[in-house]
Order: sequence, then structure tokens, then C-alpha cells
Amino acid sequence: MRTQLPLALILPLALALAGCPDDEPNGGNDAGPPAAPCTSAVDGKIGGEACRCKEDNECAPGYACTNRFCFQVACETDDDCLEEGQVCIAHTGQCTDQICTDDGECGAGRVCVGGACQIAPDPASVASCSLTGAQVTRQGETAQLAAVAYSSGGAVVSRMAYEYSVGAGDTQIAVSAEGVMTGGSADGNWTVKATVAGTAVECTLSGRNYADVANDSMRVVAVDSRTGGALVGATVVVDAAEDQTLVTDDAGIADFGVVAGPVTSVSLFYRNADWEADYVTILKPQGNDLMIPVTTYPVGKVSGVKGRFDFSKLPDRDLKVGLAGLSLQGSFADIDFMSLIGDLVPTQVNIPGLPLPDEGVPLPQGITLAFGPQEFKPSFTALGLEGTRTLWGLGAAFRLSDITSLLPTIAPLIQDADLDNLPFGTLLGALSPLINQMTHGVKLGTQVNLVTCNPTEENDCPERVTGDFEEHVLPLSGGLDFRTSFSVPALPARPGGGEGWLSAALGLVAVEVPGQGVVPLGLGVGVDSLGEDDPADGRVSGQDDQPGDQLAITYARRHSGLDGNDHWGLLLSLDVDGLLAEDGTALSGIVVRTPRLPVCADLQSCERQAVADSFMGFTTGSNYDVRNRTYTAGTGAEGATFYRLKMSGLDAGKGWAIYVDGADHTGEIVVPAVPDGFDDRAESPWVQAFGTDDVSLGDILAFNATNLDGINDVTKSFTALECTGGNGACALVDCDADAECDEGEVCTERSCQDPPEEEPAP
Repeated sequence: MRTQLPLALILPLALALAGCPDDEPNGGNDAGPPAAPCTSAVDGKIGGEACRCKEDNECAPGYACTNRFCFQVACETDDDCLEEGQVCIAHTGQCTDQICTDDGECGAGRVCVGGACQIAPDPASVASCSLTGAQVTRQGETAQLAAVAYSSGGAVVSRMAYEYSVGAGDTQIAVSAEGVMTGGSADGNWTVKATVAGTAVECTLSGRNYADVANDSMRVVAVDSRTGGALVGATVVVDAAEDQTLVTDDAGIADFGVVAGPVTSVSLFYRNADWEADYVTILKPQGNDLMIPVTTYPVGKVSGVKGRFDFSKLPDRDLKVGLAGLSLQGSFADIDFMSLIGDLVPTQVNIPGLPLPDEGVPLPQGITLAFGPQEFKPSFTALGLEGTRTLWGLGAAFRLSDITSLLPTIAPLIQDADLDNLPFGTLLGALSPLINQMTHGVKLGTQVNLVTCNPTEENDCPERVTGDFEEHVLPLSGGLDFRTSFSVPALPARPGGGEGWLSAALGLVAVEVPGQGVVPLGLGVGVDSLGEDDPADGRVSGQDDQPGDQLAITYARRHSGLDGNDHWGLLLSLDVDGLLAEDGTALSGIVVRTPRLPVCADLQSCERQAVADSFMGFTTGSNYDVRNRTYTAGTGAEGATFYRLKMSGLDAGKGWAIYVDGADHTGEIVVPAVPDGFDDRAESPWVQAFGTDDVSLGDILAFNATNLDGINDVTKSFTALECTGGNGACALVDCDADAECDEGEVCTERSCQDPPEEEPAP
């Protein structure tokens, strides 16, 4: 759950910054015009164009002031672009095709697709299509279908119209002209069909309908979010006056009939020889017809893809960096950026002048790195759920002068710190102009297959790194041509009564591909403090000498088949300088969804994307006692609709989600016992709080159009807080005055911890 994306972005660039040789790999041919020397305002060193700036006229010709640094640019005005019809993007300094945001900006017979005007796609070019959507329906409830057309070469053909119909089944379901299904009055299977208008090309989707359940009966329907179908063989336990346990049938149903007394909890457990899922417990459920979706994971296998970036459309420059991942699944509150870009893999990096360990430098699997003719890490591995996903990436080819211009500021920060205390906030603020120069790539419909694990004494699945995954070439075709601005509320106070505030806000702009997940389009960062001249005050500092309290994010157009889908915006506040600390992690997020984000040319005057008025705060005074499996709730987070305790077992990756309504987040909550045959997972708790608009936990858990697998659709804000020893917000309790800790540990604040270091004698 630790959010360590900054490390992944900084590390390869830090290597280059700390170890750039005096001689450029291609003889300086791509270094650009010589930089005028000046004295750095940061550390007094001579740094050329590393000097801080406020206006472009403070930089040498061919350079522009970007985020307080002079950066080399390809263009400053549209007249600098060589190809007819191209425009100069001010925030990247690059030429690109004319940008559009809607059809009205294009001429007759042309439409806006992927942010560019082009001839309207011809239905005759469609060779096939796919249809995705909910594969379970309930009487009277609605679900949206999504159809996508493809050419014979596999490219997405956008802007097609579709005709929907019911293809088979007698469940009385209906489907509208807009592709909205309405559940029917009879149990059974159904098939719906989409036909590309004006063609004979059609595609189908099959699923199951569930009629209403009797008012005096209790039904639990288990669904596999990975496949969209019924989850067969799941163990469901109802804790009431008389506990009952059932196994879901071939339709994913556990029908308990009449249950005596109030229901204290409903829990779902699933594992067989090939697949398993996180456990789910619902405390005091407020309904008699529950739909519980879970994502199944392979047992003894791992899934992912391998590949390389195609840098051929980018300039041939010194340093080539790529970052790849697979589309995101599940709640934004569970985002773990390190899992997106894979495990850290020792990589042999030989940069003259930089002392590096013989065993190599740890780089994430999703990173590729080349310096001049040397490809230190030529390929990436992206791990993700098995099935049809979207492969995405960000890549760039940097001039050596772009990198060396930052040396006076960046090198001292890296040289004087280790990974435990790297000043990520300052580093990210300085490196953000480099991030803006990256190019986006995407491949929809990527098939992610399983590879069998062969455990060793050192690694339970070395195939996570060495697996024979299917290989892909990821083209880089979408510049970060758009820029938007988010209003950023005051940063939340540190949890547990600590001094100050969380130090930064990370921003993500993404788009959701139906049936495949969420695809990032661009990243941004705003920090509270940019250095000694900008002390922390709980507000995001201004960018490009613009007003504070806003976060500008550059992002790619919805290209290569991504157009037509809504934008997601995620602001994630965290203590960015404490990402690798061992005293717990705290995150606070704000989520927005909109058909189109405002596009900013001038940060001073542009329209900002509205978000929640404030970040959600954290619970205080909570604790979890691992000895008796009891969570004691403290003061709740203001604005929280419901809470989720995220537990895990001793084996990494195996979780347990326990849901409780905001009104019931009081007193003591005892984690239920697991049924026979299931491993316990009552360790390592996190407390997550969710804020929603006009949607209760009961609404989300009831079998209707709003379910747990669409939790992002109703989440407006959230927090995630790790319970650790001595944490005043959520303390982890495992000892007391009468309890013994392991040898070498002492019981401090009811938690077994390493003894404090003794002060050296004077």
C-alpha cells in the first residue's frame, strides 16, 4: 500500500544527475546552444542554465523558464514549428498537431478524435467489435454496456454508433438504444448483442439475471470482478442469533432464507486449488439482498507482460527513460504505485564517475533506462490481473543539457542523503519539468496471461521477474499536450497530533477503459515547501511563479482509442519526504470524474477543476490489538460515510476487507474467526475512511446499480492510515506490562519495538 512512485521516477534520473560524464555520449551534437554561466541561487555553484528564473527573458535564447528553471525548448511560438498546421505547446516547448476539444473546432466532415481533428471514421473500416459491461443484473436495476469497434489491423475505430438488442434468454431483461440494460423478473441466463450501425459486424455479451428475493429471506450473491461472472464455491458465513454457513451454488448464490435475530456480520471466504480472493466482512448489513464482488487471484501463478518502448518517433537524444504499467483495477484508496511498476530488480548500471555496488542498482521492473549507446535496462515487465487489460507507459528522450542543467540543485540533495531520507518533495519539484516532456503510449486490449511460479528458498515466485510473459512493443505517440489545473485545498494535518501537515499533493489524470480498468494519462506534483525560501504552511506552493493552492498536471490526449471515456482526476496528499519511513504511512485523497477537464494555457487566469472543499482528515485515538483481534475506534474522520479495515495475513498479498457504516464506527470491533481450512488474515491493519455524496454503505452493498466494484464512482474523498507501534492515530497493540516481546525488543507504548539507541557518553 506504500505509495512510492516518486522513488521510481527519481531514481533513474538521479543516477544520470549524479554520474553524468564530462564528455557527452554523442559528442555534444544534441546538447543545444551553450548556456550562459550564472550563479545558482540555491548553493552558490556555477550552474549555467541551472539558475532559477521567473521569466523567459532571464534565460538564454532557445530556453524557456519552466517551473523556475531554464529549459531548452524546440519552439517558443507557432512560427517555430516546421510542419504546416502544427502549434507550439507552451508548457512543453514542443510542436504538435492542432489541438481540439470538441467537433465544433473542426471543419465540415471532420471530427475531434483523440484531441486532433481528422476525417470522420468510416464504418466500412470496422472488422470486429467487443462488448463489455455488467455480467450480472437484478430485477429493475440498470447497468451500462460499452461497445468498441476495431479495424482489421486491431486499431480502435472511434465514434461508431451501435444498435443494441437482446440476443437470447427468457429473463425479461431489456436493453435501450443507448446500451442501458434493465434487469428482468425471472432468474436465468441472457445474451445481449451490439451491431455496428451501417455494418453487419456484431458482438455479444452473456450474463445472468437475478429476480427479486422475498422480503423475509436473506440472499448473498458472490461475483468475481476479474471475470464479471458468478463466483461458485465461495463460503458465506452469516453471524446472527444462530450462525449459518453456506457455499455459493452455480449461480453464485447463498440463499439463507429466513434468518433469526439481527445479523451481526456477513463474511465471504474463497479459495480453491487454482484461485483465491481477499476475504470480505460486512458489519451490521442494512439489507437482505447483498451482492459481494471480489477479485480472484491465481494460486501459485503470476500474470503480466514484457516489452520494450518504441522511441523511434522521439528525437535521438542521450538519456532515454520509460515507465510502463497495466491498467488499474479496484479502489483508488488501494493504489500502490510500486505494485504498478513492479518489484525492484538489481540492474547493472555503469556510468563513468559514479560508484555503484557490484550487485547493481535497484530499479523497478516497469522502468527502462538507456544512456547514450548503453541500454542499462532495455525492457520492462508490467504485472497485473490476468485477462484483457490496457498497457500504458510514459517515455522520454532527454538532452544531456536538460539533465546537467539541474546538477547544482539536485546533485547535493542526492549526495548528502540516503534512500531513507531523500527530500522527495524538493526533488520532484525540480524534476517536474522533465516529467512534462514525456510522451504517452497505450495499447488497448492487451492479453495478460498466467505464468507458473517455481518457489525457491529465497523467493516464493522468481517468475515475477524472470517469467516468460508475452512480449509487446509499446509505441510512444501522445505528447503531454494538455494541461489542466486543480484547485488544491489546505493539506491535511499529520495524523496522531504530529506537528505540521502532509507535505505534498500528487496528481493523476486518467481515463477508464470499460472492462479493462483505469489508464493514467499524466502525473503532477505540488509541494508545500520548495526550499528554505518557501517555508511549509500547509498550502501547495505556486508553480511557474503562479498563485499557490493549485496543481497543474500535464497529460496526454485521449488517443489510440481512449476518446469517448470520462476523465478521472485523483489528488493524493501524503508525506512525500517520509515515504520510506517505518512509522506508518498516511494518505488522503480526493476523486473527481468529469467528461472533460478544463484546458489551461495560462495558469494565472485559467479555469480550475473544482474538487472537494477539503481533504479528509484521519481517525485519532484508534488502536488494533493483535492478541484479541479487536479494533477499538477512536474519533472518526469528519465527513466519512463508511470505513474499511484492511487486514492482511502473514503471507504478502492476501487481504481481508471489513466494512462498517460511519454510524457504527464506535467502541470495539472484533474481527471474526475464519472457517476451517482458511488461513487467518487478522494482521497488519489499515484504517480507510470513505466520503460519498448521498450514497450510504447500505446503498453500495445492496444488489443494485451501485455496487462495491464501482466504489470509485461514488467516492469523493478518502483516507488510508497504517496502524503501527506508537502511532497516536491508530496504534498497533501487541504487548503490555505483563507480556513479553521477542528477544531484543521492548514493550513501548503497548507495542513491541526495537529499544531506543543509547546516547553516546560525553
